[in-house]
Amino acid sequence: MKQTKTACLIYFIGICGFLGITGIVHAGNPERSYGGLKRQRAIVEALNLYDPPAPPVSPRRSYGDDMMPRERYTIVTGPPYEYPKKNGDELDLTEQSEKKKKEDKELSLWEPQLSSWEIATELYGYFYSGDHLDVEEVGPFFGILGSYTFRRQENEPIRSFTEAFTPDSNLNLFRLEGRLGFGMIDYDSAAYSGDGDAGDVLFELRGLLGYEIPWYEKWEFMPYFGLGYRYLYDGMEDIEASTNYYSGYDREFTYLYVPIGVEAQRPLENDWSLKLAFELDFLLSGEQINSLQDMSDINGNSPGQGQLDNDLDSGWGLMTSLRMSRQSGQVDFFAEPFFRYWSVDGNCSPISCSACIGGYDPEHSTAEYGFKFGLAYN
Repeated sequence: MKQTKTACLIYFIGICGFLGITGIVHAGNPERSYGGLKRQRAIVEALNLYDPPAPPVSPRRSYGDDMMPRERYTIVTGPPYEYPKKNGDELDLTEQSEKKKKEDKELSLWEPQLSSWEIATELYGYFYSGDHLDVEEVGPFFGILGSYTFRRQENEPIRSFTEAFTPDSNLNLFRLEGRLGFGMIDYDSAAYSGDGDAGDVLFELRGLLGYEIPWYEKWEFMPYFGLGYRYLYDGMEDIEASTNYYSGYDREFTYLYVPIGVEAQRPLENDWSLKLAFELDFLLSGEQINSLQDMSDINGNSPGQGQLDNDLDSGWGLMTSLRMSRQSGQVDFFAEPFFRYWSVDGNCSPISCSACIGGYDPEHSTAEYGFKFGLAYN
């Protein structure tokens, strides 16, 4: 019993000592006392409500040209066709550039260069009909032709008729064309027995001015006009004389005319393109020269006639073609069926001689129909 009391007394004295020491320590540092700490927190909270502190400023990181964070932006150099994308979207510049070029090509169709060349061969049938003496000449022709085109600017695509007359669209194309053909023609006439072959030569030279109109989205139209010269040598002197008829004589035809036409072109799939052309020609002046002095009978005697010149007063012509082209780099390969036609009127000049034999046919028509094959270099 006594021991129990003694233990309780010692436990009580220990607790009192611990509390006394703790009070002395907190008395020396009031902020660490429970009451002082509570008061300090209340004062801080009141001050924050009245004037809240600004958040701490973190130093801003600077990047060099080669240290930009690529997880947010894609860094590119040069003038890309599309702006870089944000938020980690990758941009394939090569793919985008090729896609943009293809779209631009579809708008402008063939992306015209400042100059281009064409060279081709053509094979066609030729038909001539003279109205006075039922003269007919029929036979095959073989020819070569070429052209040079210069563009002083590339017209912008348009979406309405009014846009065709803006400063970005103008008369922009100059073209020089030439062709040379050779034929062996079968001659037949009601006035002569003269069935035989004539060696013909045809030459033509044209200068054209064009206005390219890239129409949104596929088609491109080009109205044009110009000046043309056409020369035909009809070598009927090769037709030999017979018992009752004189030999043939050479004839020459010259036309000076104005071509007015339009071309329409559009691209197809797999680098193919289609071009349709239609043209009307109006004769300004013309002449038919008949070398009657070359005629002779079966014995080689001349009838005594001289050269006869007939004026070609008026006439018109037309031309239409359909071209299919395949692009291969800078060279286009093409095939083109075509049809050309002329109808010409004229006056027969008077002949003063003892035995007037021929020199008619100022009124005549010609037709050409065939194919041309060639290549164009851009």
